[in-house]
Amino acid sequence: MHFGPRMECSANGRSRFRPQLRNRPANAERHAVRRMAGLRCRSLDALLRVAHAGDGHDQVEPTADHRRGNRLAIPGAAEARAQDVSVLAARILLLALMAGPAQAHDAQHDERLPAIGPAPDFTLTSQDRERVSLHDFRGRVIAIAFIYTHCTDVCPMLTAQMASVQEKLGSAFGPKIAFISITVDPERDTSDVLKQYAQNFGADLKGWSFLTGDPATVHEVGRKYGVFAKQAANGDVDHTLLTSLVDPNGILRVQYLGVRFDLEEFRGDLLGLLDETK
Repeated sequence: MHFGPRMECSANGRSRFRPQLRNRPANAERHAVRRMAGLRCRSLDALLRVAHAGDGHDQVEPTADHRRGNRLAIPGAAEARAQDVSVLAARILLLALMAGPAQAHDAQHDERLPAIGPAPDFTLTSQDRERVSLHDFRGRVIAIAFIYTHCTDVCPMLTAQMASVQEKLGSAFGPKIAFISITVDPERDTSDVLKQYAQNFGADLKGWSFLTGDPATVHEVGRKYGVFAKQAANGDVDHTLLTSLVDPNGILRVQYLGVRFDLEEFRGDLLGLLDETK
């Protein structure tokens, strides 16, 4: 089951927001959480689906969730500290309810992703033991993901999906579009471990950085992006799965929740942000 207010698309493209919470089956075909930060009205509304905290250490979404629209833009409240994924979801839903009716946009504006705010900067260590900062990537579109190498389910799934998109981006990948994967398990994921992991997935390291650092710094970076991680007794790491897109000006534009988002939409968003600079 999932919960959330509804936003519907009318025939003229305007948004109708129904503020009540809904309790619906997981395989429901349409309508879900209201788009944050002005995400445009689409044929399938953006969906926030959060697995129960005890359902799996990496928040695996239901199979029925594999369809378009699993993206959301999280405003500045992503910086707020939360104890677990359920608390984070509650905060996001609360923001949706407080935001008021969605504003209608003209067709030209609807083609652009919302500008959420400056992406939090950070400095970590790469797979090549080099110091890497987010501002080093200014001028390129960036996708930032959080993974760890000992993960056996959704982290390799996410990395494989990003590797697939990497191939489809062709010559734009590297010079114009780059990926950053940050470990949530820095004590085990050293630079050497991350480099081997990257090679296992065919990552092009000219455009894809795998980053680690001291635990306190890594935790703080994750917190600023709405990612919260906690190591379980068996060594697994419970963590939020959010993939963030940052434009060439260093502005956070949208975040994807989980791993079952549409890869063509993801690729289209990357290229769309690149087109804005032309």
